[in-house]
Amino acid sequence: MVDEAVNKLKKIAEALTDDELSVLQFSVPWQFEPVYADYKTDADGAPIYPSSTDKEEDQQTRKQLQDECWNKFHRNPQINTSVRGLQGRITGRGFETTSEIKEVQEVIDEIELDPRNRLYNFWPKYVGRSNVEGELFLCLTCHWRTGFIEIDFIDPATINEGGDDDTGVIFHPDKTTMPLFYNVSKKDDRKDNYDQIPSIFIARYPELLKVAREHDNCKVKYQKKSRSTAKMFKKFQGYYRFIISWDKGFITRRATSYLKTTIQWLNYYEMLKKYEIDHKRSVGSYVWVFQIENPRDFRLWLSLSDEDRRKTGIAAKKTPGSSLVLPPGVTLECVSPNLPAISDQDTDIMQMAISGLNEPEDVTLGGSSKPYGSVKASRGPMSDRISDEIAYFDRFAKYDFGGAYSF
Repeated sequence: MVDEAVNKLKKIAEALTDDELSVLQFSVPWQFEPVYADYKTDADGAPIYPSSTDKEEDQQTRKQLQDECWNKFHRNPQINTSVRGLQGRITGRGFETTSEIKEVQEVIDEIELDPRNRLYNFWPKYVGRSNVEGELFLCLTCHWRTGFIEIDFIDPATINEGGDDDTGVIFHPDKTTMPLFYNVSKKDDRKDNYDQIPSIFIARYPELLKVAREHDNCKVKYQKKSRSTAKMFKKFQGYYRFIISWDKGFITRRATSYLKTTIQWLNYYEMLKKYEIDHKRSVGSYVWVFQIENPRDFRLWLSLSDEDRRKTGIAAKKTPGSSLVLPPGVTLECVSPNLPAISDQDTDIMQMAISGLNEPEDVTLGGSSKPYGSVKASRGPMSDRISDEIAYFDRFAKYDFGGAYSF
């Protein structure tokens, strides 16, 4: 097949007139094409990420958003800086859990310093995950012999099957944001195969168990790993492990990270940067332009086989500093693209992303081209936002988390 195509090309070249050969040109097109297999694109080809406009994200959209936020955290320097900065300001230097009451402090130390929990190490990580995914689920397991409370992290992605509207959570029918049971999927990914773990509200208000059992998805067969026959758990209806949650949603059943507000603009920014890299590579590129003035010689060169053509200086590999001996009628020119310089053409796109991260430009980018007065003016609002985030976590740590093991 290849030989036939070569012979056919030779016949076509030989049949060309001198006038036709004089205008014949060759080019090797190359253009960077970004591949966004995980994104949808708009009419201009810019990547965006799917998200519904409803108050509640469906299961698939929520999972995609959480996965994308997680990927952006690991791959995008702006998001990574924002998340790590926030977790450090909340649970970094100066953070500790204390009580004026000695007995209470002993319980706090037992839970936080025990090697099975190591909250001194995991609190920053829990806060970071809650910012990346918008949700935090912690499972509290009570040991029946000692009463010790063991704390384990539950990946939000595993709470994804059954429940109300396929959220993986059974909610109170009259209190739409009060969870009663969580369906935690197992690693084998088989459908209808999960552990059903009660919410901390079942421990606080055991009478809610009657309400939960009216739900079609609430079944004892899923709850075997959360129940015990020990007498100390009788007041909890036999349950010995419970889940507490902290989400960043606005009174929705499941939350997605605030980082989703930046994803579209970060994708635009990353796309522009890839084209900018392509532009910079193009500026440093060049092409060898050979011109064969005699049509008969040009026809002869075209009639050569690929192997013979590669032996000529025209098709041979050229290295800097090498020499070329050209026959009469052949001229050579090295041409570089004359492209305009581009710089700071994407600042407006970056500002859209930064506004979603709620951080000043110099903090996110690691430097600033703005005057000192402008940078100083941004510190007041930033300080307020940090104080607010600390207050939100403080309430969760004291009333939701601390209250779960002390009531």
